Amino acid sequence: MTKTSVIIPTLGGVYLDHTLRTLGRQTVKPDEVVLAVKGSDPAKLERKCYEYGLSCTVLEQTGGGVTRAYNMGKEAATGDILIFTDDDVILPPVWVERHISLHRAYPKVAGIGSRDIQYDLASGKTVPTRDERLPFKFYRPVRRLLGLWLHPPHPFLHKYRLGVYLTKDGRIRYGPLFPNFRCYSLSDKGANMSFKREAVEGVSFVEHPRLRRYLGFEPHFALSLLLRGHDTVYTPENPLFHIRHESLSRTAYKSVLSEIISEQVFMESLIRDLLDQLPG
Repeated sequence: MTKTSVIIPTLGGVYLDHTLRTLGRQTVKPDEVVLAVKGSDPAKLERKCYEYGLSCTVLEQTGGGVTRAYNMGKEAATGDILIFTDDDVILPPVWVERHISLHRAYPKVAGIGSRDIQYDLASGKTVPTRDERLPFKFYRPVRRLLGLWLHPPHPFLHKYRLGVYLTKDGRIRYGPLFPNFRCYSLSDKGANMSFKREAVEGVSFVEHPRLRRYLGFEPHFALSLLLRGHDTVYTPENPLFHIRHESLSRTAYKSVLSEIISEQVFMESLIRDLLDQLPG
């Protein structure tokens, strides 16, 4: 029997209730939920888990960013499959069950990722990104095919070229099948990815004091797995709904654009350090 652990970094915000409530309504409940809590009352969250019929392990995080929480959760989790998500999501009832089924369908794959769809809680409707609206949606595959020609993948990542891949200089690029079709792909959405525990033992999510938002930590982690001979895949068939709020808005993004660019450049340098270990 496959044991599952769901790992959630949290500040104990107002949306966590939606995440725990929908976890409690899964067709296959997780065997354990590991909460890495920062700046909130652990006892209160333990009571909330109990309210929704969830078996929870609550860890108190005193420093570091989101990847510190991921590493804490990964080390504490006991499941055969480790599923990562955020504390502001709404999970379809079959979400956990599908992660299990996908790992059975891909027994030799270390990690599986799926869609992260923005959701407006007030209207009860999904919020399409610019790329999902016409005419961008129509031209996206063509644009990405052109990008694949202009920015080819690192030779070792050739089979990842249709999903999320890396160029020789460490830049994260998106192939023409992503995000609508199954493909080999580096991990992209931390809120909706899962890994076989035996494959990720001894591999850590990147932590560094120069990083605050950790943009690109998912491909970095997948690349670390690739160095150990493990593949990751993407499928659109197990989405979750990310509650739209200020931290996800374009206004907030623009206000710190220079900081974001600086962090992206630094993350690319960390990715290049890993790429230097690859043949080719």
